[in-house]
Amino acid sequence: FQVTTNGCFKMLMSFPLSFMFSGARRYFSSQSKYMLNEFCILVDESDCVLGFANKKKCHEVLSGKSLLHRAFSLFLFREDTSNESSGSSLKLLVQKRSPNKLTFPSMWSNTCCSHPIMNFPDELIESDAIGVKKAAQRKLLHELGISNIFLPLDRIHFLCRVLYAAPNEPHLKSKFAEHELDYILVSVLDPVVTQNIADTDLMN
Repeated sequence: FQVTTNGCFKMLMSFPLSFMFSGARRYFSSQSKYMLNEFCILVDESDCVLGFANKKKCHEVLSGKSLLHRAFSLFLFREDTSNESSGSSLKLLVQKRSPNKLTFPSMWSNTCCSHPIMNFPDELIESDAIGVKKAAQRKLLHELGISNIFLPLDRIHFLCRVLYAAPNEPHLKSKFAEHELDYILVSVLDPVVTQNIADTDLMN
């Protein structure tokens, strides 16, 4: 679900260097907090819960392996009726990951990829994938500024689970990797998106 590209547009912002470095320090401090203090759900290939580990530990490669944990990939579409002659169609909202991410920095991805975590007990609910859907709501607000007002639980549809493993491209000997049992979620809506520039570079 990670897509690399050599051709992309960049957003250039003009700020004093002191502001930029101050913002970078706050961002890295925030990311470190999430990696150490948020605990993913460790599972087996049948999605049975085995325990918990912080995000950093889950993504570290030890003896060629990383811990299998529960995750989600949300594909958020909106209707496009600009071409009236051909009727309505769907467009997928994609994002370019921040260059400061530990895994897959600066790569294009689907709308939102993350994890349910044990810090929020509601995200452990397994019936109808409610816990994973709640995690998707939380991360959409955090990463893209999309409130759950625009994405209620009954508009998020669980399709299937995918066993997903990948080294941290393009560094095949990276100390970090993904190893996830990934819930595939889809939704269709037309939200008013407010971008969180710290977490994602670009949206399209």
